[in-house]
Amino acid sequence: MSNVDLWSAVVGAGGVFLGAVLTGAFTLLKGRQEHRGQRQQAQREARRAAYAAFLASYHEVDRKISAASKLRPSAVAGGPPQPAMAEAAVEAEEFKEAVASVALEGPRIVASAVFELQNAVWDTVAELVGLCVDHVGSDRCPSSNCEIPALSGTDRWPT
Repeated sequence: MSNVDLWSAVVGAGGVFLGAVLTGAFTLLKGRQEHRGQRQQAQREARRAAYAAFLASYHEVDRKISAASKLRPSAVAGGPPQPAMAEAAVEAEEFKEAVASVALEGPRIVASAVFELQNAVWDTVAELVGLCVDHVGSDRCPSSNCEIPALSGTDRWPT
């Protein structure tokens, strides 16, 4: 075998090897890129679902608070409790789950905003409950049986 044939074989084998390495590298990079894209898509879908649940929950709590704030209670003490007041408090409690989901899925700025909204919801419900308790038997509170879930400072989120 001549030197030319030997060099041709070495160059050919080197070219095949280099081609195989480059093909493998591009395949690996493409696989990683697709995996990253799938992971980002799954994160976007989870975030979108959390945001949608949050908005639906906020709409519901807002509706319940609005209904409770429009009560026209009787001045008779000892009457039956108004269900709208308790429903607003229960809905505010359920709203915390949607807030937690958004805080887990979203960026920090979004988490901070939903915590502030959660605190505003709790402050509003606490104010409604306070009006009820402070004005039992008056024209502002329907009864002395304001059976509303307890609201405490521990229900507030850090801001």
